[in-house]
Amino acid sequence: VLNPAVSLLSNWGRHALSFGAQGDFGFYTFHPRENYYNGIMNVAGRFDLANRTYFDYGADYQRLSEERGAPDALSPTAAKEPTTLNYHRAYAGFVRRQGRFDIRTQYSYRRFEYDRVESNSGLINLDERNKKVHEIRSELGYEVMRFWRPFVRAVYNWRDFDINSLHNSQGYDVVVGTGYELMGGTVTGEVYGGYLQQRFGSWDANGDGNATSDFKFGGNFLWNPTGLTSVIGEMSRTMEDTTSTGYRSFIATGGSLTVQHEVLRNLLVEGKAGYTRFDYNGAPERSDHKYDAGAGVRYFFNRHFYGDLQYDYKDQISSIGDNNHDRHVLQLRFGAQM
Repeated sequence: VLNPAVSLLSNWGRHALSFGAQGDFGFYTFHPRENYYNGIMNVAGRFDLANRTYFDYGADYQRLSEERGAPDALSPTAAKEPTTLNYHRAYAGFVRRQGRFDIRTQYSYRRFEYDRVESNSGLINLDERNKKVHEIRSELGYEVMRFWRPFVRAVYNWRDFDINSLHNSQGYDVVVGTGYELMGGTVTGEVYGGYLQQRFGSWDANGDGNATSDFKFGGNFLWNPTGLTSVIGEMSRTMEDTTSTGYRSFIATGGSLTVQHEVLRNLLVEGKAGYTRFDYNGAPERSDHKYDAGAGVRYFFNRHFYGDLQYDYKDQISSIGDNNHDRHVLQLRFGAQM
């Protein structure tokens, strides 16, 4: 695995601008068709209007490879290599802080373009997955004290597929939550919960209606029981698009836990585990379960060079079709940092 990266940051007294580029290249010893060549380029900036008031903006381009077993991803028996795509994003927002209150609003645009994939019978056209996603979000928060910041956030989106208008939709979600600090500052994080709905204007299959709604929640925490150990937890519940036949969307509910420990000043170890359930909206009834686990070690030869040994395991079980599979990956990496 190669991960070259470069970044440029401004150090002006007012305003800010940054550029970045990063590569993520993976090479398999026994399965070279699983090799991937990913990358990202981005620019981000801030335009200061007054004290604690500014516009922020940015754009990025990503060249991505879809992970085997991802929702809508072609199975290894159907495609000889992972699906690749181009991802574009641009955004602009406004932030204003007044006393303990702050308000944030942002518009973002995302574009997904999928490449054709080689199979045993020829090229598979994935144009039906190409789409544009527009999103407007606003958030109002109040800082009670350090880390404790209750907030309410509302998001409205509309999604347009290039040639698959059946899956065009509009929707929103509204959540309330707070940042928090516990146990004398050793635990910090955020938690939120609310409601979401997505309406599909052209969907009229199986008499199931055009709207899907559900509870939305999420959160994260960082626990530092000692100065050498960190425990990181995340959870989320979201609604995502799908172009699988017979389904208009799915609800993804899951979480993960990661433990990091500094054995020596130049030796770090890590263990992680995660679970996600995918409940599909449509017919026939379908639910998928994905299990993740992994462990790794990082050794610093000096302040600039390090080596990683990482093992990852993924298992996906589906209630229908040939979507069951597992995956074992052992990686040996060497890196440099300036």
